Amino acid sequence: MVSRSMYNEKFPDISDELESIIAKHYFPVEHNFYSTNYEFIINLSNCKENDEYWFQIETTNVTIKAQNAEQEIPYRFSGNIDLPEQSDIPDLTKYEITGLTVNGKDETARIPPTTISGTLMSHSVELVLKNAEEYKISIKREKIVNKKTNPDKRFFASNIIKDFKLTVIMDKSCTVNLHKMGTIGEFEQSLEQINNGVKITTWIYDGVILPHQGFMLLFKP
Repeated sequence: MVSRSMYNEKFPDISDELESIIAKHYFPVEHNFYSTNYEFIINLSNCKENDEYWFQIETTNVTIKAQNAEQEIPYRFSGNIDLPEQSDIPDLTKYEITGLTVNGKDETARIPPTTISGTLMSHSVELVLKNAEEYKISIKREKIVNKKTNPDKRFFASNIIKDFKLTVIMDKSCTVNLHKMGTIGEFEQSLEQINNGVKITTWIYDGVILPHQGFMLLFKP
């Protein structure tokens, strides 16, 4: 490979390590697909039962481009919520996938239950995609998260993504800041829109996001 020759020439002592890191983590050669037109929408509001919690509705729309329609694509998505410390106040933490479609077909029956391990509530879904050149996936989640233990929202790509759109919907009195995490390009913010006390903020990433790159959102009530 060209990269191996270049690493050997410039850094012979560590060329194998460099090649391994690039091939396994940033350009995983075993992947036979990439994601494009990735859209993530998060609607954030105070939980009615306890304003120390956020109520979140998240929607993800993404198109998976296959290298070969006949090859199986193992596609996985997952997430975690940090649980609050135990107290006399009931914990309202919730994580539920309420909708899942692949090319318009309802796949909610394939959603496994949420799990709790230690201080984490987790959910993971694995799909095996086959017999198409592209797959349009839509995922809807509902979450209730403690504000103190979950002051931010982090996203890191697990595969190559081409073009990303992020939209945050929240009360106009709240603020949200985006910090890129390892991406070469920038998440360009559009003008905020405020309607009936609700603020809508959108960021666009025009380009390629590699695995382990992404962003962090910091919320302030």
